[in-house]
Amino acid sequence: MVTITSSNYLPIYLEKAANSPAGGGLNTQSAAIWDLLLKHQQTNLGVSGNIGEIGVWYGFASGLSATHLQADEQLFLIDKYLRKQEVADNIAKTSGKKIEAINWIQADSISVRKKEKLKDYFDSFRWFHVDGEHSYDGVMSDLELALQCVHQGGIIVIDDFFNISSASITQAVFHFLDRYKHLVCMFCCGYNKAYLSSPKFLKHYRDAVYYNIIDILEGLDVKVMLAQNGWSTEFDYISVVARNQNYKLQKIGQYCKDLEAFG
Repeated sequence: MVTITSSNYLPIYLEKAANSPAGGGLNTQSAAIWDLLLKHQQTNLGVSGNIGEIGVWYGFASGLSATHLQADEQLFLIDKYLRKQEVADNIAKTSGKKIEAINWIQADSISVRKKEKLKDYFDSFRWFHVDGEHSYDGVMSDLELALQCVHQGGIIVIDDFFNISSASITQAVFHFLDRYKHLVCMFCCGYNKAYLSSPKFLKHYRDAVYYNIIDILEGLDVKVMLAQNGWSTEFDYISVVARNQNYKLQKIGQYCKDLEAFG
């Protein structure tokens, strides 16, 4: 088990991004999970690479990713309706950095995939956030593109997972996981986001969340519970949900006040 703490910048990010009138961005729970995973990649796993996002809105989620961007990594922002100056300003505001290595791609993400506009960067991303068109076809296309872009240690994040007003997203994610089960697995979901990795890295990322996110969020005055979604041989992923009474773990037919070994 690896102990991971939040980065020093996380509370600052949350303060700067809070109550943005422009909308978008990340809630505290998702921001803490992102920060944990991005830090774990760099600090413990030696995983590096570019960071990408489909569906940028005003750039508040991009700002958190940018706090972890290293000198040799690039940020790729894909959106049909890019607000470049506003996004750049918000990234600088929330990341505390002026990011020079931003690749602006103002285009429909489906055309980006079909025209292979990122071909030169396939297999070079460690983080890819999908928050584009909410149709089934659009989500499947974006996931196909993300899979081409991330390398074996990379993580794909999908927004609005289990959001009932965009139910086709969840359907697309599970179809995608079934189609490419030899290449990609879900290791965590929660607060309307799903997190995917290669089978090789699944345990590294799942355990990082499982053994650390409760303490990190309690340090931010947020109490959550982890849920194991099946017997140990059924599903590998965990869910991060709101705390039920004083229980930190929900297993099949059982609540636990303390974490137990996964399985």
